[in-house]
Amino acid sequence: MDIQQAQAKWARNAVAGAKNWHGDPMRYCEGLARFGLNPATCQSGVGQRYAAGISAVGPGQFQAAVQAAAQSDRWARRWLEGLSR
Repeated sequence: MDIQQAQAKWARNAVAGAKNWHGDPMRYCEGLARFGLNPATCQSGVGQRYAAGISAVGPGQFQAAVQAAAQSDRWARRWLEGLSR
């Protein structure tokens, strides 16, 4: 698989997954608890930022942003940058 094929795969998966708008801060923190983050700590930190983010962007805007990202080469550029660190 070359970088263009990997980019296309990411775009397909991102667009297909965009319909899975979650928007549930409690569920988000419960999921992070599986990795050892205390739910109370989550809700006062990263969970609070997650809640702010989902209140600022609705499901339609999220899907539009994913569509726009899928049309760009940002994923491939960032992936290659990550390899060079």
